[in-house]
Amino acid sequence: MVPTVQKLKRWTDRSFGPLLREYSPPVGNNPVWAMDWREQHGVVAAYFAGHTGMGPTRQHRDGQLRNADMWVFPVTPFGWYATFEEFQTNNLPMAT
Repeated sequence: MVPTVQKLKRWTDRSFGPLLREYSPPVGNNPVWAMDWREQHGVVAAYFAGHTGMGPTRQHRDGQLRNADMWVFPVTPFGWYATFEEFQTNNLPMAT
């Protein structure tokens, strides 16, 4: 017998396509435990405040590679706002 959660996942995948497996935390706050949990649950990308100004990369903390199955996208600071979602929510112009 297939558990209900698996039936629901199959139905949503058939109806809408596979769900995205990415996460954008408020202002790039990603504690180690949260990144570990996300990786264990199939999340493959997240914003991260530790590598500001870089392109997509892997998360390194305390000199070690963590969460090797995930890509981290550094926040993109622009005044008060740090992520693309905040730019959109706060109606920042496309050109400055």
